[in-house]
Amino acid sequence: MCIRDRKETTGTELVMVFQPTKGLVHPNHLPATSPVPFSWNVARKNYADALMRFRQAGLVVPDLTPLLDEETREDAFFFKRDHHWTPYGARRTAEVVAERIKDMPAYQSLSQQEFVTRRSGLIRKDGSLQDAVKRICGFEYGSQYVDEFRTESSGTGQSAEASALFGDQDLPPITLVGTSNSKGAQDYNFVGALQEFLGVEVLNVAVAGGSYDGSMFEYLLSDNFRESPPKIMIWEVPGYHNLDSAEFYRQVTPMISGACESQEPVLQKTTPVKAGTTEVLYNGGGQFIEMPSNEYVVDLQFSDPGVKEVDAFIWYVFGRKDRVDMEYGDRVETPGRFVFELPEGPNWNDEMFMSLDLALKPEQVSEGLTVTTKICRRQDI
Repeated sequence: MCIRDRKETTGTELVMVFQPTKGLVHPNHLPATSPVPFSWNVARKNYADALMRFRQAGLVVPDLTPLLDEETREDAFFFKRDHHWTPYGARRTAEVVAERIKDMPAYQSLSQQEFVTRRSGLIRKDGSLQDAVKRICGFEYGSQYVDEFRTESSGTGQSAEASALFGDQDLPPITLVGTSNSKGAQDYNFVGALQEFLGVEVLNVAVAGGSYDGSMFEYLLSDNFRESPPKIMIWEVPGYHNLDSAEFYRQVTPMISGACESQEPVLQKTTPVKAGTTEVLYNGGGQFIEMPSNEYVVDLQFSDPGVKEVDAFIWYVFGRKDRVDMEYGDRVETPGRFVFELPEGPNWNDEMFMSLDLALKPEQVSEGLTVTTKICRRQDI
């Protein structure tokens, strides 16, 4: 998959933490009868098959099936009335993930240090499901309380000693992207547990409310990734996301390779943008360039970083049209940049790029807004 395929470019390997759902982990809390039939055995097989398909795509995917209906569990893996895992669930997952990462060659070269986890207080959790009950039924359950933990470096180990001598100027060699399970209003200490079990500092760039892709987009477009890509990137994804968005893959792949950053564009133009539809690039004017769709990528840079939503319409020589809808969540901080691949496949490879239109809603258009549009060759072909 994307980052694995670009390892030669970034030096980064992707570890996907595809969380099992609440019903898979706590089947004993499911009702004996339900209007919607549910087979735990079938669901477990489907989950295991999904992990295998991710591995076949080239990802490092820890086997989290031992966490399903775990008999020796000390505490609840998920909150009773919420979709997030508890600190215990986060820690147990981190333990399994760390064991898989330790087998990776990329991990073997990392300097080690010691991290210590201590109880720091209590987390009070009402929860998303509890909020739904209150809104729909007009009453609420009592709050749930669980132990809260914090992890800190003990100041010992190779990495800690080097930092003390020379100063810690480099970013951590491992980065965590993900959801509010990894970083949110309440800290379940997933990144802390990873650091404890791995003995390596982890940069946490997860985004609460950013869905499965928000923190990935934010990080890949950041200076941190471009200037200092990590050795290992951990992608925490809740299992209720089906990851079937074509727009996601068309964007994330060129983000990894840098799109037009390290090469001269074939076409480039800076254009004032208004609400509605604006033509921002045209392949013509007596200088038509043959650009097969499967060989090119588009790189957009708006003058206002507040632009978070745009629809792109790609026109081809013989009248065919393609559309890409791109949107960053409100909580995702990006520099006003969008990149995407032109479509590929047997039905597209012979189509020649003609022009590009962008459609923006009025609330996305600030005064004097411009966009610099570039089209360049894909770096993976």
